[in-house]
Amino acid sequence: MESRTILDALGSREWLVVDPMQPFRRVTEVRVGIGAPWKVIRVQPVLRELLDIKSEVAKKVVSTPKHPSLSSAPVSDINPPKLVIMQAAEQDDVNARRLFEKKLKLLDEVVAVLQQVASSNVLPVEEIDGYWFIKVMDAESILKERFKVSRAQILGLQVIAPDRLSTVNREKSVYFRIPISEK
Repeated sequence: MESRTILDALGSREWLVVDPMQPFRRVTEVRVGIGAPWKVIRVQPVLRELLDIKSEVAKKVVSTPKHPSLSSAPVSDINPPKLVIMQAAEQDDVNARRLFEKKLKLLDEVVAVLQQVASSNVLPVEEIDGYWFIKVMDAESILKERFKVSRAQILGLQVIAPDRLSTVNREKSVYFRIPISEK
């Protein structure tokens, strides 16, 4: 497979950790010692668990010199490149986990507000097969006022739990689809 295909597949499932300051840049360059920088991707902890990728500390291997005259050369105490990368990856995992938890909390709050709006008949709502359908355009102002986030950020939440929040195209309009709350 081409690298672009792989990046598109990982990105569509939101398995890549993307820098919020550069959301369209999915590949990062890392300097490791001398030479050209490595092109790397950072993946979410979920994918690391799926692929059983573990963060292991690289062990320093000291080789015995073939020539006795070279044995007096000191061994460098600099962290090997793999160790530096693993330490950075562990910090990225913590940051990714925090970001995921923050998105999950926002999802819970958005669904709760939409359920409250639907149950109080503030906006026109359709009830079909155990779900409420609310026009995105109608709910957008309420959600923006309440959460101070963009429409794209709210729509991006549907990837986390599509059974709790998703969008559906119906009758030339886009609707939020949320489960009917227990009264």
